[in-house]
Amino acid sequence: MSGFRKRLERKNGVLLERTRMPFTSYCYTPDYQSKRFATFLSTSDVDVRADLTLKQSKDFSVPVPGSASFSTERIYLTDALATANLNQFMSLLNYACYKHAHKRYGKSISVIPVLEGHQQKGAQPEQSLRMNVRGSNKEKRLHNHLLLTTPKHLSFEQFSMKIRECWELTDFGYNECQIEKIRDTKGCLHYNFKSGLDSVDLDNLNLS
Repeated sequence: MSGFRKRLERKNGVLLERTRMPFTSYCYTPDYQSKRFATFLSTSDVDVRADLTLKQSKDFSVPVPGSASFSTERIYLTDALATANLNQFMSLLNYACYKHAHKRYGKSISVIPVLEGHQQKGAQPEQSLRMNVRGSNKEKRLHNHLLLTTPKHLSFEQFSMKIRECWELTDFGYNECQIEKIRDTKGCLHYNFKSGLDSVDLDNLNLS
C-alpha cells in the first residue's frame, strides 16, 4: 500500500508541475496579460486617440463646520479623483453627442481608457488605486490616454471639438490635449498598456 501511495504522489507531483509552470512563468506575467488584452480589444471600433492632461491640484470652496461661510481648500489629484473626473467627462461627452438619447436609450461612446503617471504632491499610499505603478511612471504627472469611437453622425473635426470642450468643463481637465485619428489600433493599445493592465481604468471602460 505504501508503494502505491508513493507512485500516486509521484504522478500527482509530475502533473502539478506540468500544469503549474506554463501559467506562473508565462501566462500570468504582466507583459503577457497586456499583450493578450490588447489583442482582444483590437477588434473594437475605436478610431480616435485622445491624450488628455489633468490639473494636478485645484482649489475648492468647502463649507466651514458650524458656520454659513466657506473656506478655500486645495485638493490634490489622486487616482480616484482622476477616475471620477473621467466619468464626469464621459457623461458630458455622451450628452453632447447623443443628447437625451444617451439617458433614454443608453446610447454611449465606446472608450478604452488608461491612466498613466503618479500623484506628484500630497500623496497618500492608501489613495493609490493602482498596485503596480512602474518606476518610470512615478516621475510623470497623472494623465489620460483614451481610445474612442466617433459617433456616426459626427465628423472627426466635430467630435474633436466636443472632446476639447467637454474636457475643459471637468473639474481637473487641463486645456492641453492631443487628438488624432487612429492608424493602428493594436499599436495604440500596446503603447497605452505599456505600464501594465493596472493602468486600465476599468470603471470607465465601455465597449458599446
